[in-house]
Amino acid sequence: MAKDLRTFLEILEKEDQLYKIEKEVDPKTEMGTLVWEAAPDKAIFFEQFKGHPGWRGCGAVMATRDRLSMVLGVPGDQILPHYSKLLSGDLIKPVEVSDGPVKEVIWKGDQVDMLKLPIWKACENDAGPYLTWAETISRDPDTGNYNAAIVRQQIKGKNKNGIYCIRGRHTWINYKKYEAMNKPMPVAIVLGHHPAFHLAGLYYGSYETSEYEIASTLMGEPLRLVPCETVDLLAPADAEVVLEGEIPPGIREMEGPFQEFTNYYAFPDKEPIVNIKAITMRKDPIYEVDRVTGAEMHYVLGMMSYLYNTIKQTEGYIDLKDVHFFPQADHFLVVVQFTPHYEGQAKNVLLTALSGNCLHVKIAIAVDEDINIYEPGDVFWALANRTDPERDIFIVPGTRNHPFDLKLPLDSEGTDRVRVGAKVGIDATKPPTSKPEQRRLFERARPTGWGKVSLKDFLKTGC
Repeated sequence: MAKDLRTFLEILEKEDQLYKIEKEVDPKTEMGTLVWEAAPDKAIFFEQFKGHPGWRGCGAVMATRDRLSMVLGVPGDQILPHYSKLLSGDLIKPVEVSDGPVKEVIWKGDQVDMLKLPIWKACENDAGPYLTWAETISRDPDTGNYNAAIVRQQIKGKNKNGIYCIRGRHTWINYKKYEAMNKPMPVAIVLGHHPAFHLAGLYYGSYETSEYEIASTLMGEPLRLVPCETVDLLAPADAEVVLEGEIPPGIREMEGPFQEFTNYYAFPDKEPIVNIKAITMRKDPIYEVDRVTGAEMHYVLGMMSYLYNTIKQTEGYIDLKDVHFFPQADHFLVVVQFTPHYEGQAKNVLLTALSGNCLHVKIAIAVDEDINIYEPGDVFWALANRTDPERDIFIVPGTRNHPFDLKLPLDSEGTDRVRVGAKVGIDATKPPTSKPEQRRLFERARPTGWGKVSLKDFLKTGC
């Protein structure tokens, strides 16, 4: 049996990681808060939606390290190295099939009606219902290479969506190629699949890499693909829903506002649209969403892996231990844990973290191996005790940053939404190993028996 959303939901239920809601839920007025509250604890499953008979739904399927561990089949502390190793080897190719569950129901022409789907309004002041956890599939018109990306889409009517694509990213690059030829770009929008498929849509890497191969590799089996009905694309056969459509050239309409991962509303702007031509789905479809704010690990795993692999190559080799984004700080702050061996290495590492493919990173902090980078208090301790503000903090002005960082100014002369501001690096490491006497002064005081004994081993049980 091929892996899909349903096979993973069975695992979550078996592991007591799933809230099941039998009461009818309104996706426009109630679902947002319920997913938000469930996310830190368990995934959530909705048995029925108000006004949408036959539909079920789920949310926050892999919003914790434990559930992401279940997706990839490795312990939590092995997620990043396992993910990075998988994608640095030979990738598994998808396989084309003639039919699949997503073809059980087919709407075309006048049958197409997005308003019949239980699309949620995630946050109070969103411009309307939004697709927030859907993969937009496109293809390079020159090479035929497939791309999958999680990009938001505003429901504007029965057969029209607004779509926001970050400038310079792969979906936008594909669209601009079609637009230059004055042709519409065919797309397939996937709602609901195995969480490893969604990780492919969050992949940070080469434009030439096929996200279908990434998905297959992360799933550990070939992704099954089936031809679309109205556009020349292959789409996942085991998805819950696939929307087929085209993004016409030269058309821009107001899109937004929409509350993004920053916990701020991204302001409205003129963006492309998607004309929906067909909807294919299972006969008992499950509508899947994810909490739209915060930097849960599955959102940043692709960035973490990119940084992990890139930083390891700084100066040819860096004694890198780990990379971490705090959920409380969204995607803009990263902590890099490594052992500095020479003076100046920390700054080189920080400069690497602040540049490259991850526009999000605005603040990078370097710490040593004795700091628990998953514990904010430990990182704050390093900031307070291992930095000389004059020597260890530097600012790089005039850099391109993420378009959702509202604190930074827009490039008003550009036609695209580009924010230009500063980035900051903070070296909170001990002196390098090349200066052993100085480094020894920064050894942390530990209680006698640290790491060898535990209080729980001395407490009475069964009382």
